[in-house]
Amino acid sequence: MSIALLTACSSSLASTSPNSETALIQVVNNSDNKIRFVELYFDQDLKQPTTQGAANADGSALKKGDILSFELSSSEFDLNQPVTIKAFVEIDNVKMSAGTVESIQLSKGNAFNFEITEDTSSNVIFQKLETVE
Repeated sequence: MSIALLTACSSSLASTSPNSETALIQVVNNSDNKIRFVELYFDQDLKQPTTQGAANADGSALKKGDILSFELSSSEFDLNQPVTIKAFVEIDNVKMSAGTVESIQLSKGNAFNFEITEDTSSNVIFQKLETVE
């Protein structure tokens, strides 16, 4: 298992370009919750799971609209096979699941958009958005 802490966020999807050997995962915060940390757990059959996390360097909560970028390398995963992504967030010093997106087909050199939002009961939800070309 590898862990990477990313501390940069941007304000527009696809502001970072994946290279030819990686798939770029972009997560936009569309939640009103005070999320301080986002962790993605990537899993694929017969491969070692990988965890990547992201937070603001100063420890402040993410703003609504902030975008976090994660990269999956073709050396870590077979990007021609589906990947399951589980998302966890930290709100008020409590780590909680935001949900799982099953069997996402990624590909080298492309960006894939996801969001963290919430339902009417303020439960956080992790879901896929459209692919950036």
